[in-house]
Amino acid sequence: MACVWRHPKSPFWIARFKATSGVFSNRSTKETNRRKAEEVARSYEDAAQRLGRGEHHMRVIRDIASKYFENAAVEVSFKTYAETWLKRKATEEVSPGTLVRYRQITDAFGEFLGSKIDRNLVFLSAIEVQTFRDQIGARLSAKSANIYLKTLRILLSEAWRDGHVIENVANKVKTLKVRENQTARRPFTTAQIETLLANAPGEWKGMIFFGFYTAQRLGDIATLLWSQVDLEKTVVHFKTAKTHRTVEVPIADPLRDFLKRLSAPERATAPVFPNAHAVVTKEGRTGSLSNQFYEILTAAKLAEKRTHHADKKAPKGRSGKRQTSALSFHSLRHSATSALKREGVNDATARDIVGHESQAISQHYTHIDTDTKRRAISKLPVLKLAR
Repeated sequence: MACVWRHPKSPFWIARFKATSGVFSNRSTKETNRRKAEEVARSYEDAAQRLGRGEHHMRVIRDIASKYFENAAVEVSFKTYAETWLKRKATEEVSPGTLVRYRQITDAFGEFLGSKIDRNLVFLSAIEVQTFRDQIGARLSAKSANIYLKTLRILLSEAWRDGHVIENVANKVKTLKVRENQTARRPFTTAQIETLLANAPGEWKGMIFFGFYTAQRLGDIATLLWSQVDLEKTVVHFKTAKTHRTVEVPIADPLRDFLKRLSAPERATAPVFPNAHAVVTKEGRTGSLSNQFYEILTAAKLAEKRTHHADKKAPKGRSGKRQTSALSFHSLRHSATSALKREGVNDATARDIVGHESQAISQHYTHIDTDTKRRAISKLPVLKLAR
């Protein structure tokens, strides 16, 4: 016999019903009224029994959706809802890079669905989401597949709140296990960074300098403006795109000397690295810059050249997983953190410089002052830069 229950922190009643297999299931009724919720619960149990008797799965889902979920009765396809969802995200506090990634993932799932992209969203199944996850995991990596899956969970969660689906089927799909033997990022040695600098063209020398002496991410350095750089007080301010935190980093002496050699900007809002800034502004992501940095790695003989073999059956004409390098621009961040810890800088100070959340700071409201960070930064090794 179907029944309902409600979690103390949720306004909605949950239906508990028995399928023909004898296994009990729980599913939200999306009702705050108990009597209506009980009616929905009975319909769930009836649907489970009907499915057990061999009735067409899609017709049963459609019948329930049209009766109890007003919006689900409307023909809203994945294609239509994905566009609505992306427009909504564009108006929220979502970084341009995240928005680009969301579109890339919804486009990929739409391509996977094929002709089913125009089917009512209520018919989407967990097995379809799981198959998509597995295909991405086979082509890219388990970590990438999990990002794709989590994005679909977010989209379908909002579709559920909007009343277009009975449940979020992506929540039934587990994330893939990320194997420990997958390539892990590692820090550069000081000699390797100097080799990079010797092979780096144009703006890249300065970006590598910033990567090591400020320990910030590639996107935040590429979009840095001169207004964020205070040479008089020798500090630079970052508003990190990933965490939205404001980070103040003292300018190390080698970095200050480098900045003084650059041409004075015409306006304070000018980017420090105009070419890199233009790439990120146009593309909304750092993918092209990461590829450029990899070319510097190969020129410095710190990485092997990437090769792709054409395959008409593979997505975008490429087969096999893209090999992940243990070294990347992000490794400069690891290099700075490792160097600070080698010099005995405490964890809270190192985390504050890098921009990581510190348990000590969040729990005890510890304020890491600029002088403390300056003393820590001064312990970083001096890089040799060929003029």
